[in-house]
Amino acid sequence: MSMNKIADFECPSCKYQNNITIWETLNATVDPELKEELFSGKLFAKECPNCGKVNRVTYNLLYHDMTQKVMIKLDTDRDREQVEWNPKRILGDFPWFPNGDTALDGYRFRLVTKRNALREKAMIFDCALDDRIVEIMKYFHWTRFNKENPNVVLFDIFFYYGSSYIFEFLTDDKKSYKMDFNMEIYELINKEALNALDYESEDCFFIGHEWARSVVAKYFLKQEM
Repeated sequence: MSMNKIADFECPSCKYQNNITIWETLNATVDPELKEELFSGKLFAKECPNCGKVNRVTYNLLYHDMTQKVMIKLDTDRDREQVEWNPKRILGDFPWFPNGDTALDGYRFRLVTKRNALREKAMIFDCALDDRIVEIMKYFHWTRFNKENPNVVLFDIFFYYGSSYIFEFLTDDKKSYKMDFNMEIYELINKEALNALDYESEDCFFIGHEWARSVVAKYFLKQEM
């Protein structure tokens, strides 16, 4: 089940004080409507009852997908290098998850520090995709985009799905850059590099841009030489 609590919140615009509901855990299998709120962006959107402004609120959250056997922790309190997470220890605090090491068999654990990263990871796993492969694909797209657009600053790339899988590019010029998701490339990486990905991601919960860069440098660039 999902668990929430009431928190005090001050609207940045009008300084109105009110209470909001924030979620400590989100079980996507038991409460699919909350999962859809995460995907749509509504989960972290809080409308001020005084001025009507919609504020984006970020808070710590543990996302749990029992079907895909995934847990993603959003930790906003500290920098990436400072976050410590022991899944086996933290799971003992939640009554909806059975105790014992066997309960963790086949589970994937991820740690993120931004709400958009949580949304993206949850979407990737909801599509039954491997986020490690997606991050490597994003890294290659990032490198290519920088070469082809030297005057544009690329902030991030996000996986998204609607009628199809796509990559959206977040840039300083605020133009809409999108690219279709190439499933053939995905399957090729999965076939050729799965063992390496398993080795490089063992007990590693931060699977993002820096992780992908190190993996590409270690395995893929050597193959090109």
